[in-house]
Amino acid sequence: MNSDGNNQGQYRLPPLDTAYIKAQGLLFTNRDPEKFEPAVQDFLDLLDNQIGRITRKWMEQGSHIAISNSVSMLGFAAKENLLMKAISIEPSQDDQLASANEKSIWMSAFKKAQHINNATLAIVLQRIGDPNVYPFLHCTLVFMLRMSQHEGAKALLDADFPWELFCVMLNTLLVNNSAAKLIRLQETTFPVPENDEARPLPEDYSLRGLLYADNYFPDTWFSTKIDEEEKYQERASMTAQRKDRIIFLAMRIANSSWGLEYDDDNEKPQFRTRAHIDQITSRTLTFESSASATTVGTSRSATWATQKTIDDQSDDDEPPPTTPTQVAAS
Repeated sequence: MNSDGNNQGQYRLPPLDTAYIKAQGLLFTNRDPEKFEPAVQDFLDLLDNQIGRITRKWMEQGSHIAISNSVSMLGFAAKENLLMKAISIEPSQDDQLASANEKSIWMSAFKKAQHINNATLAIVLQRIGDPNVYPFLHCTLVFMLRMSQHEGAKALLDADFPWELFCVMLNTLLVNNSAAKLIRLQETTFPVPENDEARPLPEDYSLRGLLYADNYFPDTWFSTKIDEEEKYQERASMTAQRKDRIIFLAMRIANSSWGLEYDDDNEKPQFRTRAHIDQITSRTLTFESSASATTVGTSRSATWATQKTIDDQSDDDEPPPTTPTQVAAS
């Protein structure tokens, strides 16, 4: 926090912090809905410059924003929240969510939280090569992994989620990784570093205990005693570990047949959106249908030609066709 300069012991939050806290506060209290969008827009207008200005300090701030966005989409754990229902009910009951009233208070609150989450992502994902945004992406993907296990949650979150931008970011992280490492990251086990750097990342302590992260970490991940001051210290080796976590989580989400598709081509492994895959499949099916129709058309033409030949050969044995004049005369 910054001093307001009047030496009266009062403090003023930076404009970005003020706008974000205001937007989240309006979501939590569900009051003054007309003030929500202006607050969100103020936050978004300042976000990119803020990340570039405070650099490494945004690693912590970004992870907190990602977690706050996820928690607000869960309605701050309210039982009536649509996502909370989606991750709590049996898979056979997922269809019940589809009948939710689009104008209901809970749908409206969810849409607002989803808007700030997706809009924040759209800005952050354009900072290609900036390691300061990796904690934000890591925390976001932990949430998305849990949601990928529930069809109702996937249906709610899929709308307007920036999958294309995520693919661009993910593909830059795949560069310079060995085939053996990428194969290891495709496994379902948590990617523990192979050297003596195996310790929690700073944002792990913020994720620990959250509803959607309860099965993410190994049971002994926090068993090593670390001084309180050291828990949140960023080490040089953590950037590579964080990249591995992001790729690992994205691969897990791709395995759930939601949003992403991972192509493990040894020459050029890459992520693609499922919408892109579906589009290619649709084009292929259209081409095949067109080719099939052409073949059928050719076959029909050939049949018609054959029939015409037969008809021509039988013309001499048949009487000439009766004309309308002959019918009238008779």
